[in-house]
Amino acid sequence: MFNELEDDLKQAVSFACESLYNPVWTEYMTKHALAVPKLVKEQGVQVKMLPEDVIIAMGNAAGEVIAELREDDDELVRRIVESFLTYRKSIADYMPYADNGQMNARALNYKY
Repeated sequence: MFNELEDDLKQAVSFACESLYNPVWTEYMTKHALAVPKLVKEQGVQVKMLPEDVIIAMGNAAGEVIAELREDDDELVRRIVESFLTYRKSIADYMPYADNGQMNARALNYKY
């Protein structure tokens, strides 16, 4: 459907999507960073990381859904799933150095 749009409309849609991403992501991260210490201090919330085996189980469950979507009757659904999987594979080895590396660096205790 996007490919059927005129080039100027494609550009408008792309710009709208891109321009919203950073403000939404920044607000999400900032508000969570402010809320977590407050929840810990005022409500006694214990923040813990999910165990790796739980994360893997969630990924495997998602894999079951993806397997079903790959067999969907709708050709568009199958194309979207394959596009997602191709993209995911293309960035998987890069992520420890890109976003993960950046986030890990932000969490270090610098002497400011």
